[in-house]
Amino acid sequence: MIKRIAHITDFHFEETFPIENGVDAHKNWKVVLDDINNRNIDEVICTGDIGDQASIQPFLQSLSDTGFTPRITLGNHDTFSEVDEFYKNSLNQGVRELYYSFEEGSFKYIFLDSSADEVSQTQVDWLKNELKTGLRILLFMHNPILDCGTVLDQRFPLKNRKQLNEVLQECSQEITMFCGHYHMADERKENNIHQHITPAISYQVTKLPDRVEINNTTFGYRIIEVDENSISTEVVMFSSENY
Repeated sequence: MIKRIAHITDFHFEETFPIENGVDAHKNWKVVLDDINNRNIDEVICTGDIGDQASIQPFLQSLSDTGFTPRITLGNHDTFSEVDEFYKNSLNQGVRELYYSFEEGSFKYIFLDSSADEVSQTQVDWLKNELKTGLRILLFMHNPILDCGTVLDQRFPLKNRKQLNEVLQECSQEITMFCGHYHMADERKENNIHQHITPAISYQVTKLPDRVEINNTTFGYRIIEVDENSISTEVVMFSSENY
């Protein structure tokens, strides 16, 4: 049986920067949510940067109204206390962090909290034990670990991504990783790590090595299909000029 997951990330609701750049994140999200509801999606996973605290409950309610209880990780624009007020996860292993795992079929799903622009040592130690498994691994977190050759790798990297890279490469299983943060679509592989960056709901950043260039006319999300033996994925993009 195929499981279809919608991976959504980087909304930045009510934040000054996207608003000043002509981005209507709420309008974009409505378009994406409508599309999700038309694609036989089984589960929604959000990897953070939801936005201003006042937007968290309406965002969760918009998913609840269409029958989804999302699985969430936190981004660098999120804080645990603000999200925890409205989102409870019975699997959470942290006290002031949101990280957890579960097993389903041939896969182990792992979720990490990088809201501090790093993954805490407590999480790293927990992760090492979680990686001792015979199951294939699906890893969800906000920040990429592998370098994408962009200026964002220099300006806004995960602080301990080298450490995370080493921990993941010590694992005997294949790790398929889904993240956001860079506001672009990207795919790359290094040894046993296969990293997918999902486009932002808000705005995109052009993939350049020397400067940040904003594209405020496109937005999107990712569909992940998981069956007993394989993982496949596709990016769904929209133009704000059509809505």
